[in-house]
Amino acid sequence: MQLFHEGRLGEAILALEAEVQRNPNNSDAWRWLGTAHAENDEDKVAVIALQRSLTADPENIEALFDGGVSHTNELTTQMVRHRTAVLVRNRSSSRGLVNDRR
Repeated sequence: MQLFHEGRLGEAILALEAEVQRNPNNSDAWRWLGTAHAENDEDKVAVIALQRSLTADPENIEALFDGGVSHTNELTTQMVRHRTAVLVRNRSSSRGLVNDRR
């Protein structure tokens, strides 16, 4: 993630794409790939990568949060609501703030 933190987004994206090709179930690599695309104002591609992160690990809180931001940027309000609800339900510190209506 050094490339990402140095602001070398293009190189970070290439490295992360290589990683997810080698290890397609690497939720963190998918999440970082999505985050790098989002930072590069490529929210549609970011959403796809973040969804792959969640497919690999449905409880990846960072991917849920970053995906919500990217969906907001793309104005997909239904998905924003869904991601926000999942995020809040999964946050142990938020359990007292939300009534579970299942």
